[in-house]
Amino acid sequence: MAQTTATTASQPIWSNRFLERGMEMITRPEVKNQIQSRLLDPLLEHVLRRVIPYIILTCVLFVLLLIAVLITLGLIVFQLRGGGVVNAGGSLSGTGGGV
Repeated sequence: MAQTTATTASQPIWSNRFLERGMEMITRPEVKNQIQSRLLDPLLEHVLRRVIPYIILTCVLFVLLLIAVLITLGLIVFQLRGGGVVNAGGSLSGTGGGV
């Protein structure tokens, strides 16, 4: 039992030293620049290349939806102001012309 306690007590010290040295190494400016240029930039570029078409498609669909809502709102306002009612046949009633 005494052996396992001594081993357990030494593990956190070893792992703390390892983590501290790793953090010291990673926080150096030249290592940060290498990580950014060799790992993060290519990864971000690849992800954006794959995602941008979906972002563009979403924007186009949003604009089309907005146009449809505005047209619908315009038709409702036009009908409420007495501009005429569209029949099932597509002709305006109350315009005074036609058969």
